[in-house]
Amino acid sequence: MILFLVRFFSNMATLAVMIYFAHNLLKEDNGNYVNFWVYLTVLSTIATAGISMLSFTYSAATLRKLAGQISKRYYTGYVLFILAIALVFCLLLYYNGYPDVSKLPLLLVFFIGNVLNILFEAFLMNFKKFRFLLPSSVLYAVAYVSIHFYVATVGYDFYKLIAYLSMLIIAKLLLNIIVCVKAFKAVDVTDAVPVHLSRLRSTWLNLFAFEASQIFVRYLDKLIVSFIVVEELAAIYFNGTVDIPFLPILLAAVSNSASLFLTRTQRNDKRLHKQIISDASSIMSTASFSVFAFLFFYRHEFIAVVFSEKYMASIPIFAIALLKLLPNIFTLPFYLQYKQRAGLINKGAVIDVVLTLILLYPLYAWLGLSGIVLSFALSSFVQGAYYTYCAAAMLQVPALSLLPLKNWAIKMLVFAGLAFTSHYLLSNFLSEKPRVIFGMLIIGAAGVAWLLYEYKKSKLLNFAS
Repeated sequence: MILFLVRFFSNMATLAVMIYFAHNLLKEDNGNYVNFWVYLTVLSTIATAGISMLSFTYSAATLRKLAGQISKRYYTGYVLFILAIALVFCLLLYYNGYPDVSKLPLLLVFFIGNVLNILFEAFLMNFKKFRFLLPSSVLYAVAYVSIHFYVATVGYDFYKLIAYLSMLIIAKLLLNIIVCVKAFKAVDVTDAVPVHLSRLRSTWLNLFAFEASQIFVRYLDKLIVSFIVVEELAAIYFNGTVDIPFLPILLAAVSNSASLFLTRTQRNDKRLHKQIISDASSIMSTASFSVFAFLFFYRHEFIAVVFSEKYMASIPIFAIALLKLLPNIFTLPFYLQYKQRAGLINKGAVIDVVLTLILLYPLYAWLGLSGIVLSFALSSFVQGAYYTYCAAAMLQVPALSLLPLKNWAIKMLVFAGLAFTSHYLLSNFLSEKPRVIFGMLIIGAAGVAWLLYEYKKSKLLNFAS
């Protein structure tokens, strides 16, 4: 749960800024900013090179031992790799709205600091420094939002914004380094598990490939749109396909908890493994179905209230983009990672990318910008089915036996019925803003209650607590 909260505050801060800018910036400025944010997210993930994901595969003691075994030339090569990705980031900004070459050092500092913070936060999570991570995440989120609000209020200037954010990122990085170094030195290496470097390299490369492909697929549509349409349309598309912050974070938290739970128990019990997979899928389905139902039935009010009337053209795109929420119920990649079958994870990623590219043009020709997002949603379902098949083959059970289908069907009917009924009743006597607020409270309360009930009865609570 702490893992979820740490990432949740960061993502909520980003969403708050996006909403504020949608209301208060010109469409062109807002379009340029969302393009910048897409480039930052994609390239920062690539620059971490799967290391943050790898850190959850091994214990803190094993990580410390491995850190001493890795040759210095690999560290040097990684520093050069980060610098190369940072230059690509600056190049994209230069050709897409921010052509001031004199600001190159500022952008480099900002990008590299952001990447290093991601890495050190992952290490701190592994070292279980949650008492530091949680308050520091809250303070950073508050400062991040405050800086954006201040710059927008006094007169929006992108480079002034980046200068302030760079100072914030450097301050956070210094704190992260200090706490991480102390935690690193305190780890007892006698508990380390022997890991051959060739096996480490193979696992790392597969995880890097998977993480890079996932972030590439997740933002490929936005990258394409940033190059083929004007800034105003990019803002319309981005708002229509906005990510719901807590779902990817919850998926990562549940997956990490499930993977670490199995690693800790070290039991080759087929029934236990099936139960953990089912528990993870049930928890994710509660969150995914409740959010999907609310946003689908309240889509007009949501866009109008959250992004303003300027972006009502986003509604058709938004309705189809909601389908991308549903594949979160397939949590099987954590099990493939636990089994150290990263190759299968990458095959699923390749299937996702290839199918998306096959569907992209015909669906775009048919539905316009809505067709782009539909191609991504459909390919995600196919990827989820593939991972389910792979996990079932390992356990030698029918694929459908891993999925809590009855649980899913009941939830979809309940949340869809609740969203439809509440929207119908509230539409008769409330305006848009109170309608969306009350709808969110009603469905949100039902979703949280159900989520807590399932989480408490699952075996994952033993690890999370």
